[in-house]
Amino acid sequence: MLRYKLCNTDTITRMEDHAMSLVKTYSLTIIFSALLFSFAHAANIYVDKTLSSDCTKGNYSIANRNCSGSDGNAYNTVQRGLNAMRVGDHLYLRGGTYREGHIRIPTTINGRSWNDGQYNLIASYPGEWAILDGKGTLSAADRGTVMGNPGFPGGTLSYWKFERLEITGGGSTETDQCAGFWAPYGPFWFRLCYIH
Repeated sequence: MLRYKLCNTDTITRMEDHAMSLVKTYSLTIIFSALLFSFAHAANIYVDKTLSSDCTKGNYSIANRNCSGSDGNAYNTVQRGLNAMRVGDHLYLRGGTYREGHIRIPTTINGRSWNDGQYNLIASYPGEWAILDGKGTLSAADRGTVMGNPGFPGGTLSYWKFERLEITGGGSTETDQCAGFWAPYGPFWFRLCYIH
């Protein structure tokens, strides 16, 4: 035998208010989580040319410069470090000279604004000095450019910061074009860089 209990109007109103309160709480939680996720993935990524292999399990050791730590991911070439970036990430190059030919910055990870977590950074690791040297490694296809994205169409880069870097050796015997950095439009932000 089933029994039904009828609720008065006040009870129904209180139940509706409670249900709406739960919906608002869950909605705010979902919105906050989505916003947090959109910024939470910003990471520090390292480039260390002394590595014998990449550290891709978050096991890079800043102090030991090997894959025995927990400081994040690290790559032994600038290009692989760039290819691993997502919007908002910071790429720190350990001190030394990097001779990789043209270093292409992917347009697929352009920043969105100058707000924290929304722009990308390429910089020397604090207290060290990284040099990107293209001498003798560039071709006409690269337009003699050490770093950037000289390709048209679709070569637009935006919201990238460059800090404490030296870029040198742009040019090629195959072309009269040369540049340390080349990319159309922007915006870009350069601080304490030596480009020659």
